[in-house]
Amino acid sequence: MRNTSIAVSLILLFALSGCGLTPAAIAKREANEKAREDTEKKDQQAYTQYLQAMAKIRNDSPVCVDEKDCKTKWEAAEVWVIKNSGFKIETSTNLQIETYTAASLPIGNSKNYALLDDYFSRLSASVLKEPIGGGKYKIIATISCTHRENSFGFASTRLSCVKDPREATLDFNKSVSSATN
Repeated sequence: MRNTSIAVSLILLFALSGCGLTPAAIAKREANEKAREDTEKKDQQAYTQYLQAMAKIRNDSPVCVDEKDCKTKWEAAEVWVIKNSGFKIETSTNLQIETYTAASLPIGNSKNYALLDDYFSRLSASVLKEPIGGGKYKIIATISCTHRENSFGFASTRLSCVKDPREATLDFNKSVSSATN
């Protein structure tokens, strides 16, 4: 019984001695927690800025006012996608233009990193012609790049996109809006 008491006491002593944190360890833990909180705050601010920028871009989307204007602007949208997207058009109707994306390519488990980096830095596009009433349509572009999709529009890998997707969307809006009959 006495040996059991000694063993239990030793186990408790070893267990409790590891729980005590030194002042340096406490300071390091607090610094790490503050750094994590600061990072989360910066990420939230970046995400808020991204959402605000995307809302502005969407609000500035081109609008066509009649059938002739819509035909002209829709053709301009398709030309813009052909010239600026790094992928071929997968779908094109009178209401949607959609390119392939890096994810849709048959690259499998490719170890050709130069090829993968090339694919992932290209812009893909999705354009919708949404009715807004009175025979008018809003032409809404979503331009994206695989390298940026994981971090609210900011480069998340060692390479960046051929062009910032937000800047490309602004360029799309300007180009299509300026198309006239």
